[in-house]
Amino acid sequence: MTEKRKGGKKRFLDVLRRPQSSTPAQAPRPATPASTSNGSNPLTHLLPWSRSSPTLQIPRSRSLSSIRGKSTSQEVGPQAHSLLEHSNTLLPAGTPGSDALSSGDDQPANSGDPRSRSPPSSSTRRASTSRAVRPQADSLLEHSDVHWEAGTSDFDALSSTSKPADPSPSVKSTAAGMTGLAVFKRVLEVTEGVAEVFPPLKLAVGGLLGILDWVETVVDVHEKLKSIAEKVSFMTTILKKYQSLPSDSQAEMRECAKKVADMIDRVTNVVREKRERYIITRIALAPADVDEVERQLRVVGDATDLFLMLVSVRQIEGLGELRTLNQSSDAKLDNLVQLALMQRLDPIVSAHHDAMHIPSCTEKTRIQLLDDIYTWALADARPIFILNGAAGTGKSTVAKTVCAALEGKSRLGGSFFCSRGGKAGQQDVESIFHTLAYFLSHYSPTFAAEVAKALQDAPDVAKFVIKKQFDVLIARPAKIAFTTADAAPVLVIDAVDELEWPRSNNAATPKDLLDVIVDQAPQLHLKFFVTSRPEAGLRDMFGPLDSDSRKHMRLQDITRNVVDADILKYLTEELKAVPASTDDISTLAARSEGLFIYAATACKYIKARNVPLPQTKRLQALISSRANAPTGIDKMYDYILEQALQGLENNEVEVVLRCLHAVVCMFDSLSVPDIAHLLSLTAEEVRYALVALHSVINVPDPEEEHGILTTYHASFLDYLTTRTRSGSKRWAADIGATDGDLFLGCLESMNSGLCFNVSGSSTSYASNAEQQPRQVPPSYLVYACQFWIKHLTMSSVSEERATQDVSAFFGKQFLYWLEVLSVCNHADVASSLVKRLEVWLRGKQTDRNTENADVSRCLRLLQDAYGFLIRFRTPIVNSAPHIYISALAFTPPESEIGQAYLGLLERGLKVDTAQQLTPLPLLKIHEQYSIRALAFSADSRCIVSASAYDVCRWDARTGESNGQPQQGPDIPYSSFALSPDGSRAVSWDALYSSAVHIWDTTLDHPTGRSLKVPMDATSRSLVVFLPDGKCVAAGITMPKGRDSVICKWDADTGDPTGQLLELAGSACDSNDREFVSIVFAPNGKRIAAVSRTAENTGLWDAETGAKVAESSYSRAGTFSPDSAFVVGVDLGGAIHVRDAVTGDAIGQPLNRHTNHVYSLAFSPDGKFIASGSFDTTVRVWSFEHGRLAGHRVLKGHAGSVESVVFSPDGRLLASASDNGEICIWDAAQTTTGHTNSFGERPGHTGDVMLVAFSPDGRQVASASLDGTVRVWDAHTGAAVGEPLLGLGHDCGCWPVAIAFLVNDNKINLVSCSNWPYWKDYDGHRGPAINVWDMETSNSGERPHKGYWGKDGTRACALSPDGKRIALGLEGQEESSTEIIESAKGAHIVDLDMSSQAHCSLSATFSLDGRLIAACFNDGTIQVWETDTGTRVAPPLEADKWRASGDRIALSPDGKLLAYSDYSERVRIWNVQTHIEQSCLEDEGTVTSLAFSPDGKHIASASRKTVRVWDAQTGALVLPPLTGHTGYMWSIAFSPDARHIATGSEDKTVRIWDVTVGASHSPQIVTGSGSPSLVDLWESHGAEFGMREDGWIIGPHEELFLWIPPDYRTGLLWARTTAVMGAHRVHLDLRQFAHGSTWTECWGLA
Repeated sequence: MTEKRKGGKKRFLDVLRRPQSSTPAQAPRPATPASTSNGSNPLTHLLPWSRSSPTLQIPRSRSLSSIRGKSTSQEVGPQAHSLLEHSNTLLPAGTPGSDALSSGDDQPANSGDPRSRSPPSSSTRRASTSRAVRPQADSLLEHSDVHWEAGTSDFDALSSTSKPADPSPSVKSTAAGMTGLAVFKRVLEVTEGVAEVFPPLKLAVGGLLGILDWVETVVDVHEKLKSIAEKVSFMTTILKKYQSLPSDSQAEMRECAKKVADMIDRVTNVVREKRERYIITRIALAPADVDEVERQLRVVGDATDLFLMLVSVRQIEGLGELRTLNQSSDAKLDNLVQLALMQRLDPIVSAHHDAMHIPSCTEKTRIQLLDDIYTWALADARPIFILNGAAGTGKSTVAKTVCAALEGKSRLGGSFFCSRGGKAGQQDVESIFHTLAYFLSHYSPTFAAEVAKALQDAPDVAKFVIKKQFDVLIARPAKIAFTTADAAPVLVIDAVDELEWPRSNNAATPKDLLDVIVDQAPQLHLKFFVTSRPEAGLRDMFGPLDSDSRKHMRLQDITRNVVDADILKYLTEELKAVPASTDDISTLAARSEGLFIYAATACKYIKARNVPLPQTKRLQALISSRANAPTGIDKMYDYILEQALQGLENNEVEVVLRCLHAVVCMFDSLSVPDIAHLLSLTAEEVRYALVALHSVINVPDPEEEHGILTTYHASFLDYLTTRTRSGSKRWAADIGATDGDLFLGCLESMNSGLCFNVSGSSTSYASNAEQQPRQVPPSYLVYACQFWIKHLTMSSVSEERATQDVSAFFGKQFLYWLEVLSVCNHADVASSLVKRLEVWLRGKQTDRNTENADVSRCLRLLQDAYGFLIRFRTPIVNSAPHIYISALAFTPPESEIGQAYLGLLERGLKVDTAQQLTPLPLLKIHEQYSIRALAFSADSRCIVSASAYDVCRWDARTGESNGQPQQGPDIPYSSFALSPDGSRAVSWDALYSSAVHIWDTTLDHPTGRSLKVPMDATSRSLVVFLPDGKCVAAGITMPKGRDSVICKWDADTGDPTGQLLELAGSACDSNDREFVSIVFAPNGKRIAAVSRTAENTGLWDAETGAKVAESSYSRAGTFSPDSAFVVGVDLGGAIHVRDAVTGDAIGQPLNRHTNHVYSLAFSPDGKFIASGSFDTTVRVWSFEHGRLAGHRVLKGHAGSVESVVFSPDGRLLASASDNGEICIWDAAQTTTGHTNSFGERPGHTGDVMLVAFSPDGRQVASASLDGTVRVWDAHTGAAVGEPLLGLGHDCGCWPVAIAFLVNDNKINLVSCSNWPYWKDYDGHRGPAINVWDMETSNSGERPHKGYWGKDGTRACALSPDGKRIALGLEGQEESSTEIIESAKGAHIVDLDMSSQAHCSLSATFSLDGRLIAACFNDGTIQVWETDTGTRVAPPLEADKWRASGDRIALSPDGKLLAYSDYSERVRIWNVQTHIEQSCLEDEGTVTSLAFSPDGKHIASASRKTVRVWDAQTGALVLPPLTGHTGYMWSIAFSPDARHIATGSEDKTVRIWDVTVGASHSPQIVTGSGSPSLVDLWESHGAEFGMREDGWIIGPHEELFLWIPPDYRTGLLWARTTAVMGAHRVHLDLRQFAHGSTWTECWGLA
């Protein structure tokens, strides 16, 4: 279970795939007659509808009697029995209905783990089976050959006698850590294997992949794609094997696959239409269309599910044994999907009552109490029963008994037994509700179905805050599954007091748990039985002893004589083997003083083994009349400990107490040998030390090598650690000293046990999970690595000792420590551990109030280690070898970690680049929802975040949560704002109410008041706080024709302040006029407002409402601290500065962001401005005298940055993104250093859409969506001159075509830009045509000439020689296209299109401009001569979904035409004969095509890959070229055909050497006898790819290298000769040790 919890989610294929190896206990499966040579039949084991009869086997470890149960017979009949008894399927126990199939006498008994034992009650089995066996039986039949992998359920299935190979090992080996698109790409490769067998499915999936490439750029669909990919992988596995079936079975299979292909085609067409519209208009995807895209993706997922379901139906029909089971197809599909979804609940199965080593009540004890509880459970309407009792009064024993009884009556919905000494998660409040939902799903199939739906919508709901967990996983499903007509199931939660109260309030508290139950239970047909001690923080939630909503019983209120009688019965039963008189037992019962724990401990003490004192002597000692005879539990503990230490020497006492206190203070349970190792003792010494403490500590027998040491009862732990109980006795635990002892033990264990390759990794090509053989470090070493920091920070170790030890450890053992954490799946917590250590040590220094050089150096080392963990998290988590060969290799040499370890990296890669690694945030905080607002507390120590659902407070030093998230009155749908210090929030759900609410965010429960607003206010309004936080203001849009108004209230009293302020000139008739932003100047004299209309956007006088200035701001605005300047951003992301008094613009707008800017913030001193953008970056600008200067780029977010704010002390900068990430930056680091673009190489700030070579091939021109044209040196990649800003660049025009033109022996550059469709420019509504002379003038500027084309036309194409332009009519059905001469716009010819009924989309010229090809909406392509206007040949009938101009290319001689539709296919047609010459299969949506100047080759750009093909044969002449980190939009050959230029959305241009030689075999460059991955990389002898997460993957999915994000854009891949727009990053791999020789990298290896 622990492995599963820490290993991440299991997905669809994880449930369906077969295990790869057998356990030692299993016999090999006999080969069937139809088996192939390798022992597996590709049909029999996969497709049971085959006419041949497969050999079926029953698993050895499962009893037939368990399958022949009465309820099963009644439900599915004898025919089902026949199938069930002979199926070789392993049903995952714990799924609905599986209980009835998993019991039997031969099943292993293990009361401690519910996963390996049968349910305790036959009645429970009957009840479960009656509800769920039918859907489960169907599932069994649907996959009667599938072997469910052990571990796919928390009630694991027993191992099978046969474990065939994984049906899709290629996908399985690569899916971990890959993004959705990467997984889908791999699945497409698998799909190619069945192309000849069933092409329709291949074509459909390929078309879908092409569309999803585009969708991924506008919708976050990675998780959706990964799910679909895994299902399609399973389809392809079946398709690969079906061709050898009889013809009639093939027909059935074709029917299944054809349905899927048809559904995928329909989805592809729908999304295509949207893509077409948005690519043509180059505008953002509308929210409604995003929703539609996501809906279509769900349809695709349903289509793949349908395929699996149809296959299952065919199995049932072929077998013909369960025709009476008329279960609907939907139910079959739900049953399959549920099995996978339930694993996402990630339950703590060790908290199940059957997993707990707790006895049930002795027979005939607790009679009245149990009767009261059963009566409540069966008849009482009250939904809650709280059993409250002091420690040791037997609450858990009662709870265990209640669980067993309710289970027998089919009324137990689930149980969770909390335990401080239990396994991971049993003390965690946040684990309870999703665990109960898991158990309750096994109780009710209807409930399970509703939970499955919830998990489909929110896969990570198990990690949500507990209130949200309860609502989604319990409340909503329960309202559907359980009605008042049914008996209400009971959920049992035992020992709530043993849940952790977070030290830093970074999680939910036990009080929060009870609060949710008390609040929600009355609305549900569910019952909750809760036990707890009456702790101070919980008592208030118990309520009165008798109320309408809950029943509350206190064990201490039960009559003492009743309790004593029960204890007497218990003692009599437990001590029946001990010679003891009735009087002796009675005396012992009296000494128990009503505490069952006393009686239980006494019994353990009396019956303990390995104690020299006879049992009767021990009994007599407890009942003696002497004064020191123990009474009460504390006295009992005193007595036992006194006896244990009696007669021991001082050094022996020390050993006993060290062992005892270690057991008490451990953060996880360990075995005797492990604890011995940490304490520098032998196992024998530990056992001897605890020999007299078996009555309070569970000490495993010596033969139980891995048995763990635990205390029997939490009261003993409390006794030892609570001074008021154990007092100053010598056995009282000193927590600080014990943690210090354990810290030193952990440190010594790590110093002796850690070394290079402690993980035993055999190759760097594999992830940790794929290492063969896997070497697991000793458990004591794992414990030491996981908890040494926690022990240190809770210890009393001196600052000097801690500094010395920490500095030495991080300077020598840091990387080895990460190895252990990596292979044990704990690396994710390493950064938080280091941050915890840093904060603790800094606090020590602060308390001392003096600075120590050693401490300061240690803190620098910890800060750098934290940065190392944040920056290189991916390789550290995924593969231990890459901690060295990837992470360390890219570490800056000047860093603390670099100085400590780079000298040992003797055979590592060398990085040659001028690119700098961007600063890292000090902290990263992960919220569950998109962040809407941020604010620092007044003391800068806390940061407050507001999402769509709640408000959270975080410690700005540690990132830990302060208290529980708080939900205000109207947050989910309201206009919302935080006060500058985060202490208040204001919200207005203007759409549904007329009240503004203001409330305090610092209180445990939100309290606030409603503020009155004008009765005629519209719903389009915005609320904000004024800069001083004392007032709240609302910008209110009034009915059409009236000016908008500003309304203010006092933030303390809620009273209105002043009169309504009308914003003069803001009235308009638009329906889309709501405010986007309103800000007030700190001096209160100005208001800057941003709206969706020009009337509502501008600068106003805050006293009179007069409009001071218009503005073009589109989203964000802010005032300088001195109120002198107002800063805003326009739609393109450019930042504008205005004088706040006059409204005059100051300087030119600056635009360095590549997308919309959503937030602006001034530093407190007014010297810097931070901006957050949709491009995921934060930029910090210098601001002096109203002018923006240099800026620094901060990269740490994966989503759009929605909010930025400086702390009041100016030391911190916080930013938040729409994916819930909060980054906290060191403001000093972000505002110092460079004064320009901080290492950014000059380049485009938008996607590079066009590229063209100069006639001599020495220069390359590029055009971008940023509106500029740039010229580059094709050899070095250096910029040649400044960006070219032509006619129309300042009105939203961007170039749609560029080419070099030789005119009068001069080289010119021509560009065509189409006017924006939504406006004209100085009366022009035609294309802007610019011609630049490439020879610079004396002033350094390039002579330029520009002119406007005819109004109403658009540029369709520009010939490659730059001489001719095709102009078409914009937005009309064209009757002609005009060809003009580019230099002056002279008319050449009109192309007659009167016979063409459909509008032309785009066109392309041949190399010399003599021919032009145009594509049309009806799927035809036509070719004309541009000199005469004559049509060359009849229309070419292309696919209905035609190509755009970028996807059509004419060969230089005009004989061949290549085009691509919106998929991965490229078709080459002979223009004269209309015969398709070849069809090229790319692996992604083709975005651009180009013929080489000699016509021999054609190049295609698809997504991030370039391919070069033989134009005659269609053969691939080079391995694919990879390097761009974004989609490629344009491709062009150099005049000598030796190079290719590409332009990409990553804003760069790349030059590739595409020289095609006679041989492409790899050269041996590493000195080995055969080519390695380095050889293949250097020689481009095989295909490499880069995942979204930065892994460079080899041709067989090897983990070759991981590249940091800052280096990916400029990385020189094989055959890349230059990169424009990014610093080149060259990797020297000559000494690079990798693969099986990776250990040679280390100097100490």
